[in-house]
Amino acid sequence: MSAPKQNPFCIIGIYRAPDHSSREEFEKNMAKLMHDIKLLPVAQNNMLKLNVIYQNDKLSFTDMGLPEAPSTVLVTGESETAEHLIEYIRDPSIAELIAKAEPFLHGKACAFSADVVTKIDRLQGTRRQTCHGIFIFKVPSHMEVGDYHGRVESLVDKLAELPVSQEHMVKYTIWFQNDIVAPELKGTWRFPEAERTVVVMLECDTWASMNQIFTHEEVKRILGDAMNDFGFHVESNCFPADVDTLVYKYDS
Repeated sequence: MSAPKQNPFCIIGIYRAPDHSSREEFEKNMAKLMHDIKLLPVAQNNMLKLNVIYQNDKLSFTDMGLPEAPSTVLVTGESETAEHLIEYIRDPSIAELIAKAEPFLHGKACAFSADVVTKIDRLQGTRRQTCHGIFIFKVPSHMEVGDYHGRVESLVDKLAELPVSQEHMVKYTIWFQNDIVAPELKGTWRFPEAERTVVVMLECDTWASMNQIFTHEEVKRILGDAMNDFGFHVESNCFPADVDTLVYKYDS
């Protein structure tokens, strides 16, 4: 399948391990759930791309002043239209699997459709293994969403323009939350209302390249200024990650 003529419709699920579960147990449960989902016809027919993103320990972001990340697994998906995704969410086979996963899935779930803004893309649709940095930011209660989005995008732009980023990043995106499928996620999957969240993802070819970015003095200065300016790091959840691609229907 070729890439859609317009931008794909994107969704992201952020799932934190329950307090009673170890990271290993949680990841095992998530892997089993997503394996079962990928085998369903609706997943193969309606999704252009389906990824599961697992936290790893290849780098530490705490040196940048970010808090220790809780055990987290992300699921990202792309469909050609919102209607394709709504069909996927409403499918009884999917809903049944999600319902059975409630003991480890629903409590700390934060899922939403998203407008994805791409700042750097040297992959251009090609498929290859990359190293991911995941940065999940919660919009503070005292800030308007639009103001926070603008400040995050300004921060991302400053970092993207640096020579070290241009040299080492192969992809750099911001996932801005929207409410297009919120009724289906709440009504069919019985998820809690999603917290106001922004997700930034960056990709490099190697962990050494990513480390070059985050140990660069100018990067540390820009991040420090932004922390002082609007405290993006407060209640953040940031970690290096590996990606398991379950569905991929774009031409390579």
